[in-house]
Amino acid sequence: MKHRVHLSPYRIMWLFVMFDLPVETGEQRRRATRFRKDLLDLGFEMSQFSIYLKYCASSDKAESISRRVQGKVSPEGKVDVLTHHHGQAIREHPPLLRRRKEKKC
Repeated sequence: MKHRVHLSPYRIMWLFVMFDLPVETGEQRRRATRFRKDLLDLGFEMSQFSIYLKYCASSDKAESISRRVQGKVSPEGKVDVLTHHHGQAIREHPPLLRRRKEKKC
């Protein structure tokens, strides 16, 4: 007899990474491209040019992947990571990964 695993909709999660990175200089474009490639290497799928999605079978896996994304965030621009449980509304994933370039007056 096969063993069946019940997956709770509160354990299954989606990670959404949304970002706006500067691409004005050649170096900024290279960093933005590297960030996109890093997301693909982590198993994310591109939904739109700056929105990537990843299925996670548990909240522990989502936390682990979120920490790995945090390690790849560019020092400029803005990156948000959101989680969505199948049985819950979308919420921002703590810690919120935001890095904004300070505007000089």
